Amino acid sequence: MMYQFTHKNVFITGGSEGLGLELAKAFIEAGSTVTICGRQKIKLDKALNELKKISSHIFAVPADVTNKMEVVQAIEKAVALMGSLDVVINNVGSTDKFGGFFDLDEKDWMDTYKKNVLSVVHTVKAAHPYLKKSKNPRVVNIASITGLQPGIFNPHYSASKAALINLSKHLSSLFAPDHILVNCIVPGTFESGAWTRNIERVAHEKKITVDEAATIENQLAVNSIPLNRIGQPKDIIPLILLLASEHAAWITGSCFVVDGGKMRSMH
Repeated sequence: MMYQFTHKNVFITGGSEGLGLELAKAFIEAGSTVTICGRQKIKLDKALNELKKISSHIFAVPADVTNKMEVVQAIEKAVALMGSLDVVINNVGSTDKFGGFFDLDEKDWMDTYKKNVLSVVHTVKAAHPYLKKSKNPRVVNIASITGLQPGIFNPHYSASKAALINLSKHLSSLFAPDHILVNCIVPGTFESGAWTRNIERVAHEKKITVDEAATIENQLAVNSIPLNRIGQPKDIIPLILLLASEHAAWITGSCFVVDGGKMRSMH
């Protein structure tokens, strides 16, 4: 099914690389006008130049989404550039510190919560007045499978993603009277900036090359995935396009796992 998003205006956080950048491409190719948001201006400008080769209906606004005032300004600027707002994709999410429970201090927990939860709070609050004016408003939050099935590493990250899943369900009920549909995507291991940083961490800790670490980590991941490969952005994007489309008019408060079959429990 080909989705048409002509006259749809989309705001994507973390849009300068990885899944966010690929999402911007997909929405543009489907006819949307898109504003990407990112913290690092150099990466944002590079992404904007790349996206302009596809369409002129693309804008970029710099912002640290953990900073409430920067988010408010970014949303206001995006609306001024696009004219309105229909879809918000909360794609920002990571952690600056990898570690086990006893490796993490209070700052690690707070920084990760700010990046993965409060960033969404700030963005949705700022976007809400404009989404209410849309005929088909959508919010899609990108969580992680660790929010449903935590492992033995990075508990601050998995706990924050669990909070994001819960927040998504809360917002779906809160915004239902305004017909703003809110859903959550829960990806398993896929090729991303976070996965690359994990491989680099392993290489550093084990004093091996990045290629050697990649072979080890990729195989460990693949061994736990029934479809026998880690994911790619293209495996996740079609579902996000569906949820942002008019075809998903009766879907809200849902949590969609996209993980190659890794998670087998009923949630």
